[in-house]
Amino acid sequence: MKRCSTLARFLLTAGLWLGTGGLAHAHGLEGEAVLRPGWQVQVESWYETGDAPAGARVEVLRQNGSLLTEGKLNDQGIWLFSLKEIEPLRIVIRAGGGHRKDISLTADALLRQGACTVVAALPSPALAAALLVPAEGRASSPVTESVVPRAAGPQWTKLFIGVVALLAVATVAVQWRKMRSR
Repeated sequence: MKRCSTLARFLLTAGLWLGTGGLAHAHGLEGEAVLRPGWQVQVESWYETGDAPAGARVEVLRQNGSLLTEGKLNDQGIWLFSLKEIEPLRIVIRAGGGHRKDISLTADALLRQGACTVVAALPSPALAAALLVPAEGRASSPVTESVVPRAAGPQWTKLFIGVVALLAVATVAVQWRKMRSR
């Protein structure tokens, strides 16, 4: 009987903890980077809630860990930088409250994105040629439009994994008690 009541208390506590989790406003940081025309990379970041982490710091690191460039996300959670050459990159986004998102871009992925952009512009040879010219030296207008589909809202998969983990811990605790009582 005591075992049942202990397990019931644990499950009730876990249920209350999960049920009030929305009050804590906990949310993960998401992000993505895409190659745009003129060898520019657009970095976008957002919280699970859909809000933009305005002013979050962004660092772009080369494969050897050296800093290529850095900047800050605008009010829409977007930042743009230019490439001089295609190389593997690691993009680190740091927002307040310890939120961090790492994005890896391989050279192959950047080349595929560039090729897709050029193929899409083939009906206009002048546009296709302009897409291949690096943006260095050209003034780029501030980007305020997202090009990445942003998944916002409750992350049901993560919630399910959390509940399963809690049930696993509860099962181990019950089994541990059984072993100790013998």
